[in-house]
Amino acid sequence: MNPAIKALQAKLSDKRWRLDNLYLILNEDGKTVPLEMRQAQRKFLDHRKNRNFVPKARKLGLSTIIVLDNGDECIFNKNTRAGIIDLARNDAFDKLEIFKFSWDNGPLHPDPDIAELWKLIHKANPLTREAAGKLEWKNGSGYTGGTSYTGKTPQRFTSQNMSRSALNHLSRPQRSSEAQLTPFR
Repeated sequence: MNPAIKALQAKLSDKRWRLDNLYLILNEDGKTVPLEMRQAQRKFLDHRKNRNFVPKARKLGLSTIIVLDNGDECIFNKNTRAGIIDLARNDAFDKLEIFKFSWDNGPLHPDPDIAELWKLIHKANPLTREAAGKLEWKNGSGYTGGTSYTGKTPQRFTSQNMSRSALNHLSRPQRSSEAQLTPFR
């Protein structure tokens, strides 16, 4: 095996290295480029806790880094479940597609050694199921996107646009089995 690839394989145990080096995204011009974390993304990763509230902010890339981080957990850890919940199914699918794009394009990485490393990752842990809003790998991990989450308990979870979701939920007629919530005005 190429010594450069062997040296890179040793770095795969470092999650921050993986986030800094492996993943490709589409930039604002629609070009495929390696992820270069913004200051806000680094700050989020450095200071996050088990539960984080992130106010909506455009163009900071926080959704992107959270999606890539959760997907990274799935491919490098066995039996990991991650979920994305959003107001609309298409929005959740679009966020999941950020990771799917990175997964699919990894073997085409502009750094030939990283591209080769991606080929080894794909061989060791291939994608076994790809359906609308769901990715599953050989290692038993899965990543789901939708408007709700049921089934296996996720270890990693992100919920987008919660204030809009809550308002929509509160404005729907309540079933008798649902608790009534009265918003403060």
